[in-house]
Amino acid sequence: MIAASVDDNYERIKADLVRLGLSYDRLIDDMLDHVCCMVEEQMEEGEDFESSYSHVLDSIGDKSLPAIQHQTLLNLDKKFQRMKNFTYIFGLSSAILTILGSFFKKMHWPGAGIMITVGMVLVVLVFLPLYFITNHREQTEKKNPVYAIVGYLTIALLLAGATFKIQHWPGAEWLIYSSIGFLLIGFVPLYVVNIFQRSGKEKANLP
Repeated sequence: MIAASVDDNYERIKADLVRLGLSYDRLIDDMLDHVCCMVEEQMEEGEDFESSYSHVLDSIGDKSLPAIQHQTLLNLDKKFQRMKNFTYIFGLSSAILTILGSFFKKMHWPGAGIMITVGMVLVVLVFLPLYFITNHREQTEKKNPVYAIVGYLTIALLLAGATFKIQHWPGAEWLIYSSIGFLLIGFVPLYVVNIFQRSGKEKANLP
């Protein structure tokens, strides 16, 4: 009787999943089976179909299904997965080079400056752009790209200024002051505005 009640509402459940944001057929079928099983479990505890189905929909939420579908499609995108792998590889490589370079610098061994410079170049020109691109693509609700661009420029200038300072190259102070300017005039105001915009939808803590 429980299975029959669920089967009678099969098309209704499928239509509701589409209404809630699903469009990928394979995911619709998987979620349809999942929801039906959840409803049957609720009904086995003594609830009728409508109550059980209502509880299941409430547990899923209005925004979770589009997020699940978005992440599923990204996982199936081989180009995006390769980009993520490259991001991890370059991030790890730059961190290792920078740490080794700092150790060599402390021990006054040759090659320290080259390792630190290459590590910072990988971070600024490869890792950070890939990170911001992949992070932007993983967002279900796309944010203003200006926020990411200003954040990237702030971090890039800070790292470049630190590298110039360590290497005793000219222009280090200019880069450091520029990065502080981006931080105070660009990044922080944008961050505060973003927090207040989110506070209209959910409770936000402003440090």
